[in-house]
Amino acid sequence: MTKIMGHRGAKSECTENTMEAFKKAVELGACGIETDVHLLYDGSLVMYHDTVIKAVGQSIYKFDGKTIGKTLKDAPFFEDMLKYYSETGRILNIELKDESGFFIEIGEAVVALLKKYKMEDRTIISCFNHRIIADIKKNHPEFKVGALYWASNGIDIVSYCKKYGIDAVHPHFSDVDRDFVEKCHKNGIAVNVWTVNTTEDMNRMRDIGVDIIMTDNIPLANLVYGE
Repeated sequence: MTKIMGHRGAKSECTENTMEAFKKAVELGACGIETDVHLLYDGSLVMYHDTVIKAVGQSIYKFDGKTIGKTLKDAPFFEDMLKYYSETGRILNIELKDESGFFIEIGEAVVALLKKYKMEDRTIISCFNHRIIADIKKNHPEFKVGALYWASNGIDIVSYCKKYGIDAVHPHFSDVDRDFVEKCHKNGIAVNVWTVNTTEDMNRMRDIGVDIIMTDNIPLANLVYGE
C-alpha cells in the first residue's frame, strides 16, 4: 500500500519546512514528513531547503545559530523539531543538504540527535551525496538510508544500492515504472518518489506499487487514496 508523506511538511497549507507545516502534516494524517537539514559552521542544524536565503540573497552558510534566526524567523532548528516530532509516531525522511562541500560531518551530527530522540526505527536519511549515507549505513546500520539521484545519470541503481547497503531509492516520480518498482522490491529496496502533486500521477504511483509518495498536497492525496 502506497503511503503519503508531506514534502517539507504540509506545503499546500503552510509555509514549507516550518513547525506549522510539520504539525499540519501530522494533523492531516500523513505517514510522515520529508524535510531538509543544513549544518552551519558553528554546528547548528537548521531546516531549510535552499542554499541561498531568498529574502537576503546570501548563502545560508554565512550564518550561525545565533544569526540565522534573525533572517529565517520561521525556520526551526532540527532539535526543536525533533522534540515535537519524536512524540508523533510518524516516519521522518531527512534530506541532508551538502552544497557547501565543507561540512562532511553533517551525517554524524544528524545521527547523534536522532539517537537522542530515539528515532532510529522511524527515520530514512537521504542525500544526493551517497558517500555520506554509505558512511551512515556502515557506522550506524540501524538507520535506513535512501539514495537521491537523477535517472538521467544512467547508473544501474539497483546494483549500486545492493553494493553499498542502501535501503531505498528516492527518484523523481517521472523516472519510475512498474518494472523498475518490481525489480527494486525483488532486491529488498524500497521506492520512495518525489514530488507527486496531481491526481493522475498519484494514481499511477499507487498502481505501479511505489512505497511512499512525497507530495505538496496531502489533502488531495488523502482524497485520491481514500485516507
